[in-house]
Amino acid sequence: CYVLEFLPQCMANAQANRAVSVHVLLEVLVDLLLLLPQLDLPKVSDEAKLVVLDLTDLAEFCAAVTNRFIFQTCISRCKIRVLGHNRCILQMTGLNWTRSNAPESDSTVVASGIKELLERQKYLHEVVSGEVRVGGQSVSAASRGSLLVREENSKKETFAV
Repeated sequence: CYVLEFLPQCMANAQANRAVSVHVLLEVLVDLLLLLPQLDLPKVSDEAKLVVLDLTDLAEFCAAVTNRFIFQTCISRCKIRVLGHNRCILQMTGLNWTRSNAPESDSTVVASGIKELLERQKYLHEVVSGEVRVGGQSVSAASRGSLLVREENSKKETFAV
């Protein structure tokens, strides 16, 4: 398990920055959380069941970055430095910081749109194939494919897509 230190500051800075927004920050955090198990981070002892991940640099980057696509892809250019037994720090690296003031260009707008389209396509594929789970229950496509139905605690909820 991970404790994301300085997450509230990341949220506040993301909310204040039009290029970032809380929604995009959450996408970046998902990328980070998917990356963490692939890294050779310290093994947590039985006494300390948590690894603290310092997000100070990410919080500062949230405030400084002016290009949405650069922010959306920043995890691919970051490093995680181990500080001790159960403590790490996320470093945004020079590759991110040198791009933090890059203006939006046609290519970054197109790249951002393609990334979003691929994420939507992946989600729809998961829904259709029954791979999406919410609250321990499968989410499945309704007969026409325009509604999602979820059973939770023996009651049905319907969501328009």
